[in-house]
Amino acid sequence: MLEINGVVMPAPLPYTVNMQDLDGSSGRAADGGMIRDRIGTKRSINLEWVHVTDGEAALILSAVSPIFFPTIYNDPLEGDNTLKTFYVGHRLYCKGLF
Repeated sequence: MLEINGVVMPAPLPYTVNMQDLDGSSGRAADGGMIRDRIGTKRSINLEWVHVTDGEAALILSAVSPIFFPTIYNDPLEGDNTLKTFYVGHRLYCKGLF
């Protein structure tokens, strides 16, 4: 189940959920040990669809057009569907076969 901006999406290919730690001031101590100031953990989702109709492509692209949008997806760390706010980095739409 994938819902973006209140719209249930067509089923993507298997997608990946990435988890990144955000660090503040991090570095090394005099003994070489790590000093880390983790200020948060963020998610990114890589999605891909193939063989979508023009209408489905418009639905997907419209859902991710705002600067930020709510997304319900299956989060592997939480072990269930969860709601988080995302933004889109880039969009690629290719019509036809390669």
